[in-house]
Amino acid sequence: MPSGARSIPAERTVNRILERSGLVVARRTHPKRPPATGKPDVRADEPNALGTADCKGWWRTGDMKRCEPLSVRDQHSRFVLAAHVSHSAHLAEAMRVFERVFELHALPERILTDNGSPFVAPSRRYGLTRLSAWWLNLGIEHLRSRRGTPADNGAHERMHGDIAMELEGLPAATIEGQQRACDLWRADLNDCRPHESLGMRTPSEVYKPSATSYVGAKVELLYPERMLLRTVSGTGFITYQSQMVPLTQALAGYTVAIDPLTGPPRELWFAHRRLGLLHLDGHRAHVEVEPPSCLALSELDRGGTKP
Repeated sequence: MPSGARSIPAERTVNRILERSGLVVARRTHPKRPPATGKPDVRADEPNALGTADCKGWWRTGDMKRCEPLSVRDQHSRFVLAAHVSHSAHLAEAMRVFERVFELHALPERILTDNGSPFVAPSRRYGLTRLSAWWLNLGIEHLRSRRGTPADNGAHERMHGDIAMELEGLPAATIEGQQRACDLWRADLNDCRPHESLGMRTPSEVYKPSATSYVGAKVELLYPERMLLRTVSGTGFITYQSQMVPLTQALAGYTVAIDPLTGPPRELWFAHRRLGLLHLDGHRAHVEVEPPSCLALSELDRGGTKP
């Protein structure tokens, strides 16, 4: 060490001094959201049994605008419900697309997506976004493909291959022109292209709108009478036994339910999905997050009303 130079203590030594002096506060961390497990069931024996959705990789139109189509299709009939050109995967824009799809064709029983935006928030508790929380509120089961396994939504990925060849390969001059091209492509796919798997019928000849009509952006959830109901605050919290319980802002304004006949810990539900187990450890409440599950409340109900 050069003459006159001062010795600098190691980082860990500084930490120990601060800890002994009470100047270090342990940082609270949230448990990581468990990933979706298991291969999703993509069987669909009739129209609207399963919808699939994905954002196609982006390209630029002739005016250098970013084009990232959001596509929605019916698994059984291959009918393309939407091919919407957007500038990026914005949540609000995606919600408008799905609201229009639901208005025109009513509600599917399930929707299959990958684990990306705007369908899933991988770094947030429960993985919910405002879009997927809204689907659950409407009674739609949200299925997710396994991470790194695009084959789980293989038919939709093959359709994106057609988009790559027929639309991306010949980009329109403007973003508005690209939307018109997507509309013409969708009409041609639905009305003019027969499928061998459909008995050489076109998707339009097979698809029928759902009998479950879309009645608005939000549905009042009905839980079994035994449940303790809580409304999620704008910051994503509920109160239970005088304790603040952190959930997620994706559920802000929605009603969740605590089952007092389970546990402790208590089961916490939103619509038909069990979010996890609610623990009270002394003066701190937290939820043990579960992998995505869409069990029907009626399966566990003991005399209540199905949501």
